[in-house]
Amino acid sequence: MITAARYTPDAKFVVAGLLHGQVYFYDVDGLKYYTQISCKNRSGSQKEGKKVTGLTFMRGAEYDGISSKSQPSGGERASRESMMAGSISISTNSLVGTHATSMIKGPDNSTALTPRSSIRATSYENSPPVSKLKYRSRQSKIIYRDKMLVTTNDSRLRLFGLDDFCMIRKYKGLVNMQMQIRARFNETGNFIVSGSESGNVYIWNTSSKNEPLHLKVSGLNNYDRSKSYESFEASRASLPIVTDTVFVPSMGLKEALISSKLFPSLLSMDNVKHDMSSAAIITSDYEGTIRVFVRKSCIDAVYYAAGPEGFVDS
Repeated sequence: MITAARYTPDAKFVVAGLLHGQVYFYDVDGLKYYTQISCKNRSGSQKEGKKVTGLTFMRGAEYDGISSKSQPSGGERASRESMMAGSISISTNSLVGTHATSMIKGPDNSTALTPRSSIRATSYENSPPVSKLKYRSRQSKIIYRDKMLVTTNDSRLRLFGLDDFCMIRKYKGLVNMQMQIRARFNETGNFIVSGSESGNVYIWNTSSKNEPLHLKVSGLNNYDRSKSYESFEASRASLPIVTDTVFVPSMGLKEALISSKLFPSLLSMDNVKHDMSSAAIITSDYEGTIRVFVRKSCIDAVYYAAGPEGFVDS
């Protein structure tokens, strides 16, 4: 039984997650079988494999040891769709974020660079429009490395490299034994967010101090285990299950803060010194309630930028 399905970012394969933890890859041309991976524990009660509940992709790029970004489309659409209309209860919560910089290949094979010492990854669901970046010519080649995040009903997230189909990292913390919960990246790929059957939202950093995300892994058992996460309560329903979560795209969050009129003196977000890609999270729970959680440090940064000190610093 197929329980999750998506295309790979390069549109070469159709990926299907199955009931017992298998993930099959089929060539788009004729849907011919290509390969498969298994999302199972080697021992214990979950060794038979559990249902695949979500598939998410991202792309990291290497360029002479400098960080770079991919060119996903749909950033502006995702920004507007994620800021949903209707009655939404807004809360504040303290989350953690980092500032992301990028390098991207332009339509004329040129690249736009910003200084960075480590390799980052980019989510395909939310990204800045390519038209707003400036390019300059470089002859060196950018190497893109696609990765796939698999959510399963054994309360695990598994990150695989699509160049060799080996597991890079396993994430733990959430409770996902029965629901169709899917983990997602923020638009820069720096963070993963997921709902849980415990009523909490869980957040993981995609790189650790000793094992960066671009670690080249080979071998069946050579992968990193990440037990470090942050969480906060997002539902107090009779069945406190957070069924879905998504980071608000930075463009949509900026537009929402300006149009809210909460900061009348703030005319633009140019002088707000804060990473907006992980500053707000939209959640839904089992009773159908949608909530938006905004990081307190983000509100503090906007408040500062709207005041006299912010205008002086700008």
